[in-house]
Amino acid sequence: MTKARVVAALTLAVIGLPFLSLWWRGRGLSEDGWNALSGPLWLSLGVSLLAVTAAGLLGLPLAWQLARLNGMPSRIVRSILLLPVTVPPVVLGVALLASFGRNGVVGRYAFDWFGIGLPFTTMGAVLAAFVVSLPVVTLVGEGAFRRVSPAVVEVARTLGADGGRAFRKVVIPVAASGVASGLALGWARAFGEFGATLIFAGNVPGRTQTLPLSVVTALEGDPQQALVLAAAAAGLGLVTAVAVVMLWAPGRR
Repeated sequence: MTKARVVAALTLAVIGLPFLSLWWRGRGLSEDGWNALSGPLWLSLGVSLLAVTAAGLLGLPLAWQLARLNGMPSRIVRSILLLPVTVPPVVLGVALLASFGRNGVVGRYAFDWFGIGLPFTTMGAVLAAFVVSLPVVTLVGEGAFRRVSPAVVEVARTLGADGGRAFRKVVIPVAASGVASGLALGWARAFGEFGATLIFAGNVPGRTQTLPLSVVTALEGDPQQALVLAAAAAGLGLVTAVAVVMLWAPGRR
């Protein structure tokens, strides 16, 4: 075995061993464990699906524009998109409060004029998950769209398709594997969101206590239950990882 293979094996062991240990120690889901899992799980699924749907609707058209642009404007847009990834999650949660909180720049008017308050609500959790999933969906989507030949789009336009129709009927199908991969990764990021959700939406059981938050709560009183919850979440993560690899393997077109 070459040195490179030894290093690769050690690297994979460092990544894989903690999850194998987690699944081993968290094996066996009792009725109480299922009851503790089901509520946060369904809430997390609902929140993350809404978030990634919004990220797809808004992020994919933006990704298509970025794929066709170069220069300083596109770099500025990418820099803004990366902010939710590069700042600490707690900072992102505070930023959401500063903007959409009841005393926030936007939130105060939404609450005073329409009685809409997002903090500590399910929709607040959706907003936090959306903000962290949007960069993933958009930037992975941009990479997929850059693989689409401009000639294909030009042919669609010569056949009478406008820009929007060409995007929906030609670009999306051609880049389908990359787009699906970005949506899957965006969903995983939304599903696993913790810090911004805790600060902006809180940890309210049945309303904002998603699965990651329930794991932290369980750790304070029942470590074994926390292991079971974490093992279930890691299982979903493994399914997502396999799906992404199958959708967009290296070199796939």
